[in-house]
Parts: sequence; structure tokens; C-alpha cells
Amino acid sequence: MQRLNQVVPGQLGKLCRRMADAKVNIEVLYSDHDNQLILVVDDVEKGRSVAEAWSRESD
Repeated sequence: MQRLNQVVPGQLGKLCRRMADAKVNIEVLYSDHDNQLILVVDDVEKGRSVAEAWSRESD
């Protein structure tokens, strides 16, 4: 799960681009009412690594 800052445009695109560059396929993507982004990916370890790096850089 990731939390999106709703006032910063382009966050979802940047995260998806990083997943694609890492050859991680996003199978399911949705956002809940608390601005948390939920991703189901085909390679959990790679996906977690990409998401954690993106999250650290976005803070």
C-alpha cells in the first residue's frame, strides 16, 4: 500500500513508470477513501522494492 499526496500531480504515473521499468506488471490497482493506493503485482519482491524506493523519495 502507498499513500498518495493528492495535491502533487503525476505521482501515480511516476510510480507506474518505475514499476514498468523494473518489469513489474500491475495486475490490480485501486485507491481507497483514505488516499491509499493498493497494487497487486506479478512480482511481489520487485514491486515492494520499487514501491519502497518511490515512497522514500516522495517523503
